[in-house]
Amino acid sequence: MRAIWITHNYPRFAGDVAGAFLHPLAVSLRELDVDVRIIAPSDAGETGPGELDGVPVERVRYGTAAEEHLAYQGTKTDAVRSLSGFRAFRRLRAAMGAAASAEIARAPAGAIVHAHWW
Repeated sequence: MRAIWITHNYPRFAGDVAGAFLHPLAVSLRELDVDVRIIAPSDAGETGPGELDGVPVERVRYGTAAEEHLAYQGTKTDAVRSLSGFRAFRRLRAAMGAAASAEIARAPAGAIVHAHWW
């Protein structure tokens, strides 16, 4: 079984506190032969490793490094109150949607899509 997780906050490296409660669950599910795939935004241009403890992670770019400030900082709500922040949010939403659609198209029948925090 494949589970596709869409989240705005998943650990970027070992020991990262961002979305830290999600990672142990993903690792545990993989140990139970669930093929967990993570789709999360990049952070200020950093896409990080494509895998964390055996869990594939796709970091989605949605702007220049300076524009990628909506996830991981805890400031998304304030950021979208400005025109530039709202535009960045629209790009983030479109990029995450495109990545999720591509992952779903590659997934076997019966895959589960689960969004965290959105």
